[in-house]
Amino acid sequence: MKKLLITGGTGKLGSRLVHALVARGYALRVLSPDHPCVSPLVEWRRQNFLDSLEFDSALEGCDGVFHLAAELWRTELMLKVNVDATRELVMAAERAGIRTFLYTSTICVYGSPKCWRVSEDCPLISVKPRANNHIFTSDMLKEYARTKLLGEYEINKYAKNVSYIIVRPCNIASDQDIINIKDWNIFTRIWRGYRITHQVYVDDVVSAMIYLVEKNYQKNQSLEANPAVYQISNDDDPENCYHVIFSKMYNKTRMMKYRLPFYVPAIFDRVKDVVKYGNFEARYCVGAIKYLPDHLYATGFRYPTGISRAHDMVIDNMANGISK
Repeated sequence: MKKLLITGGTGKLGSRLVHALVARGYALRVLSPDHPCVSPLVEWRRQNFLDSLEFDSALEGCDGVFHLAAELWRTELMLKVNVDATRELVMAAERAGIRTFLYTSTICVYGSPKCWRVSEDCPLISVKPRANNHIFTSDMLKEYARTKLLGEYEINKYAKNVSYIIVRPCNIASDQDIINIKDWNIFTRIWRGYRITHQVYVDDVVSAMIYLVEKNYQKNQSLEANPAVYQISNDDDPENCYHVIFSKMYNKTRMMKYRLPFYVPAIFDRVKDVVKYGNFEARYCVGAIKYLPDHLYATGFRYPTGISRAHDMVIDNMANGISK
């Protein structure tokens, strides 16, 4: 590939993606309000989507796009950043003759599903404003999920000649994200202990994204239907639960503050959803769902690290720090 355009190249995921692509020798153009890493292979163009959605000049000389930029916190800006910017970038990519375009969506587009094993063909939430989407979480996350799914729909609407890949990552976890749970109080640990963390290691997400784009590019055609959709999840790992992490922390440090004496069953989360959200339907709580990575695995990809090994590495570093 001649040059890759990356939006959101300075965030938790984007910065790791930039480093990984530079290590592989790719020339990059990063659109971001903030300066990315300094490298002869990285060209930075300052752009804030709130000020400009003109992408034609940014795409000149590029033949691949990683679209990571998104508004995660301010709901009043999500339509502009997550939907309008995606539409304009897709239309510009079609005009520029870009060959491969990867869009990062979110696992939240499924809401709180009626099935506990979720694949890419499971029902999605409604994108109508203020619709009852059965997402048992904050209004902020509901709007984030809605606007990211609208971004997917913009790709479906305008896709013609460009080959599109949509990825729906689970909870992208850095080393710091993993270690942060050591500060949970005992009540939070007991309440969340049974839950699947839905964590997938950040470097594994980067590897999956690069793998899909390179595989797509080498074939000079879409991997399958256009766009191709993949969940990036490590929920297939039976150790990807909070009580296992607490057990590892305690076994490594022998410190009582990391010991989890017991944890409540999933029915307590179900009762909470009924009381807090008025939900009487048979929908699964967040920690009881498994987002399946089978479609991604079917391409031949395997995570180079894996979430259990990532947990072990972080906890080993924590224990070594305590012993010193």
